[in-house]
Amino acid sequence: MAKKTLTIILLFLPFVLFGQTIKIDSSSIGTASRDYSTIQGWEDAKDGDLVTQDSTRKGVCYDDSDFNELVDIDGSTTSDSTFMWLTVVGASRNDGTAYNGAVIDYSGASHGNGVDAIDVIDPWTRVDWLIIRDWVTAGNADGISIEAADCHFKYMIIADGSGSGFISSGGDNSIVDNSIVHDMGIDGFQGGAGTTDMTWRNCTAYNNGQDGFDGIDTGNPDNIALNCLSIDNTTDYSNVDAAAGADFNGSGDTSASVFTNNDQNMVATTEFVSVTGGSEDLHIKTGATSIDAGNTIAAITDDIDGDSRPQGSAYDYGVDELVVVGTREIIVF
Repeated sequence: MAKKTLTIILLFLPFVLFGQTIKIDSSSIGTASRDYSTIQGWEDAKDGDLVTQDSTRKGVCYDDSDFNELVDIDGSTTSDSTFMWLTVVGASRNDGTAYNGAVIDYSGASHGNGVDAIDVIDPWTRVDWLIIRDWVTAGNADGISIEAADCHFKYMIIADGSGSGFISSGGDNSIVDNSIVHDMGIDGFQGGAGTTDMTWRNCTAYNNGQDGFDGIDTGNPDNIALNCLSIDNTTDYSNVDAAAGADFNGSGDTSASVFTNNDQNMVATTEFVSVTGGSEDLHIKTGATSIDAGNTIAAITDDIDGDSRPQGSAYDYGVDELVVVGTREIIVF
């Protein structure tokens, strides 16, 4: 009986987030005797008027087995302190690659024309630490479609699909931090028509079929990229106007030249640990141009691995902050 009482207390334990105290209703998601066996099952059970209920709904994914589903986060009344939050338990979080951690993996199966992996329709939604991988469709289907304002995405990896990684069609004031998109059929990160005040910070786009980052400010007021790294996309930065404050970005072509502080003509094999297809590792390597090339962002204090920023004299470009391990001299007699 004591154990059950303690569990109930923990599920609704107040939590301080961005200086606010919120009440969290936490549930596990997975196939090994978890609260819910699917992400959508959790969402359907937990959505509602979260403002009146004064509660944030937190779904915690476990890497018991791969998820294979389409997810709609929709139907809730939310606020900055009461929202839907999909995350991953510590031991099941990605390791900075698309091949280890809790994953929505479609194994190349088609889910129809224009069907996105995760549609986010509730404002203030948070999603972090998930991998979305390997789905194809007959039309433009994307990893995460941001259709609501004030959302926040962190430590995400989206790879090997037929559409774009992140696309916004109403994600005003939304933020994507420390996230990777690689080997998608269209764009890595797309601002979307009419989206305003969207921010990408310390994100990495690699080898996407069209643009790495598309819609930074041009026709999309005040959408900005900061400390981002974009290499080997058809165009690394497209429809870009740095007037809104986008700066400190690197590219494999010359498209980063629009930013006041930039690096151009960067080479993937020089920057990344591995670009071998099917085992890409987009951590940066010793000697990369990305090292110490970025700028301080007060809200970004770590990288996709949880390593603190900065490690050197300045932030590194992209999702990874290179940790320099100390060496010692060994004298052999």
